[in-house]
Amino acid sequence: MSARIPGRQHRLVARLALCAATLVAGVLSAQQATAIVPSAVEPVRTGGAVLSAGSAELQGLVFAGVVTVPTPTGEVQALKLTGTAATLTGLSLATRCAPTGVGTGLQAEVTSPAGATSAVGGFTMHTTSISGTTDGTSFAWTPESPPPAPQLGDPALTDLVVELTGLETTSLDVPGLAEAASFCVA
Repeated sequence: MSARIPGRQHRLVARLALCAATLVAGVLSAQQATAIVPSAVEPVRTGGAVLSAGSAELQGLVFAGVVTVPTPTGEVQALKLTGTAATLTGLSLATRCAPTGVGTGLQAEVTSPAGATSAVGGFTMHTTSISGTTDGTSFAWTPESPPPAPQLGDPALTDLVVELTGLETTSLDVPGLAEAASFCVA
């Protein structure tokens, strides 16, 4: 299965939450499912998600500063990064445990096969941490230790791990998309 999400700006974290809610349809009440799936017109502010990829090529990457991002547990400082496009090989996006009731929660994951390349259109992401390797050198950026310059160019990265608080993209193509959801202790 391949998922293609063209057109207007789409929120990947909202898509992931929607996938999770769909997979457990009938288990959650409508009110609980609505609480998990953010509105399509409001900015996505989740408890966080982790995006990882074995390799990534980012085009037009720009560090737009450190911003304050509201989350369900309070405001956090995050890096704001934008880009014109990205290709990610071996994409995985997993949400943190989101409370659904007293002591229970839901977590979800969207993955592509290890060798599959996902295409992302223009994007804006808010992240509390981004790490990986570029040109054989490891890096880790946080709000306390941000990228070295505003214009970051077209980096080729390996072992990419991004702690997301929000992600918007103009298009997304994930070949071999697999979705999973599971309950967790919140």
